[in-house]
Amino acid sequence: MVGLYFSYRQTTHVVEALRVNLNSRITTNTLDLDRVFIEKHHLREYFYEGKEIPDNHSDFHLALAIAELKLDIFEHNMLTYRDIDRVLPRDEHSNAWRQGNDEWIEFSFSNSPILCKYLEARKAWYTKELYDAMKAAMQKKNKGGQQE
Repeated sequence: MVGLYFSYRQTTHVVEALRVNLNSRITTNTLDLDRVFIEKHHLREYFYEGKEIPDNHSDFHLALAIAELKLDIFEHNMLTYRDIDRVLPRDEHSNAWRQGNDEWIEFSFSNSPILCKYLEARKAWYTKELYDAMKAAMQKKNKGGQQE
């Protein structure tokens, strides 16, 4: 009986360590993106304020690279949460992380034409789940539910 208790405690610690590790990776990726916008703050309007960046803009290709980075992070987060669900039970903390991530993705697609255009042009590079999230955000926006 004592062996079962210690096995249970060890498993609980492993599960928590795994959860912390995965959330840490997600946070690190997000902070890396934040650093990009601190350094290239003049491009925020194309990702947060719904402004179109012209193809001939001097920073157009940089904005495309940022869009790719942001989509890669979104997809990584979505796949990580899907993988977490396979091995870890959901709890209040993980549900809050998922909700925040989902809201961030929806807001981003609703307020960044270049992000949507990049994903449309490279649809085969990303999961259907990410593409569907973009479509849902755009449908919600077009129905008048635009995020603030």
